Amino acid sequence: MARMQTSRSFSIPHLYNVEFPVGKGQANRPDDVALVQFFLNVAWQGSRQIPELADAEAPPDLAVDGIFGTLTENKLILYQLKMDKDSSGFVPGLTADGIVHPVKSFAFTRRGIPMTMTSLNQHFRQLRPQEFLQLGVAASLPPILAKSLLCVG
Repeated sequence: MARMQTSRSFSIPHLYNVEFPVGKGQANRPDDVALVQFFLNVAWQGSRQIPELADAEAPPDLAVDGIFGTLTENKLILYQLKMDKDSSGFVPGLTADGIVHPVKSFAFTRRGIPMTMTSLNQHFRQLRPQEFLQLGVAASLPPILAKSLLCVG
């Protein structure tokens, strides 16, 4: 299930995470895919506020349906390409492979470990700070995610 991970001492979320990899040839659990679709939509809707995305034409919104298809793959790869090493917001380890891997630790990640989920979280927090703190009850949350977000300490 898509999860909200919190610190043990606070109920403030640190990260919304997928449980299994999302992408071509991956597990693609519907709630994990839906979380990625939702975060991609938010990032591209606010693309003018994200320097790495500001010069790109925003692709159409995805249906947040939990199905990893061609449109989701293309939007994900475009996002990853825009976050490449030449951008000011480069996240070490982010590669345009069309796969979102779960973040396994809050510790600094060594170069080479995929960081797409972290980058999506950073952009969601930047663009919708109030919803980030209470995503499980946000009015804009797609129904498929409202049922699946769990608080994990």
